Amino acid sequence: MKICFISHDSGLQGAEMALLELAVNLRQHKGHDVHIILPSRQGGLKERLDQAGINSTVIPYKWWMGSDKQVPARAFARTLYNGVASARLAWMLRKQHFDIIYSNSITVNVGALAAFFLSIPHVWHIHEFAMFAKEDFFLKFDLNENFSYRIMGRLSDAFVVVSEALWKKYKDVLPKEKLYRIYQSISVRTNNGNAKIDIPAGERPNCAVVGKIQRGKHQEDAVLAVAALARRGIFIKLWLIGNGDSCYIQYLKQLIVEHDIAKQVKFTGFVDNPFNTIKQMDFCIICSSEAFGRVAVEAMLCGKPVIGAKAGATEELIHEGFNGLLYEFENAEDLADKIMLLVNEPELSQQIGNNAEVWAHENFSVSRYIDEIDDLLRSVQQAFNNRSRSNYQ
Repeated sequence: MKICFISHDSGLQGAEMALLELAVNLRQHKGHDVHIILPSRQGGLKERLDQAGINSTVIPYKWWMGSDKQVPARAFARTLYNGVASARLAWMLRKQHFDIIYSNSITVNVGALAAFFLSIPHVWHIHEFAMFAKEDFFLKFDLNENFSYRIMGRLSDAFVVVSEALWKKYKDVLPKEKLYRIYQSISVRTNNGNAKIDIPAGERPNCAVVGKIQRGKHQEDAVLAVAALARRGIFIKLWLIGNGDSCYIQYLKQLIVEHDIAKQVKFTGFVDNPFNTIKQMDFCIICSSEAFGRVAVEAMLCGKPVIGAKAGATEELIHEGFNGLLYEFENAEDLADKIMLLVNEPELSQQIGNNAEVWAHENFSVSRYIDEIDDLLRSVQQAFNNRSRSNYQ
């Protein structure tokens, strides 16, 4: 099968890493011919695709949704821009005879439009809550919300959502019969990427929050929890791993100064391969309401306990006291209590980490994920072919 993937971004965040792993494994394990369309050469994904031997092409296009209050003129301009980009994409793909176009994010619609122009199946892989308030950065469609969902339903043959939390959100706005919940696979990489961070010998405990530093990720919960623990006479080292919004980073630094915890909170900047760093930690913290929770699974695969916010998909990944702990979303004092539990009971922490590693390997394997995606793609293609033959007759 020949599959054209559409990436919403050219960076190396969670959705892009998921796309890279999916493309590589579909080619290696199922023999599919894969090609990826990128909106830009910047960000690192193009280089990683080249290294993996995955063909890719850059065609500029824009999101059809944003995180701020939309300016009508700008939204209209993006709509026109994407219409032209979709036609250009369809023109480029028409001689290559792709079987399916596969959009890797709800934030871009050029793949769905190109599939319509070419009369081939389209699959939408949704990694975001979108439109559901603070659960995912207040993303809003440029067009009317209900109209946008109707377009999605008409232009797509299947929707893959990455968690049960997402399935519950989208089942009322997208055709339920086209909606499939498939957990992605995650592979641990320890032999490449940035060098390990420098942790002085004997300096314990260490914990990390991994991911883009921005308001929607709620890293302030972890910073305030460190401050609360310091007031109780418990001192831990918190590593904030990732780059992000400069205004929010400045806000976090102000909190750090206000609470006099500068020696306990460190910013590492972007780390290409977080696994080498996670392995040095005693535990990891997930402060945000996640649509999937890739970082939580990455930490589990490293045998580390995870303390996660009781929100979004994190609740379905963490089984309290077995493979992690949950704290009340946006409640730093409750997070501090859960950190204390792991610090004061190292045997419990070790057992949770061991359970987490086994559970993550069992539930997020490459073979299971690729089998499920491959079955879906073949089913979509078969159903589309049957409809086409029926219409022809």
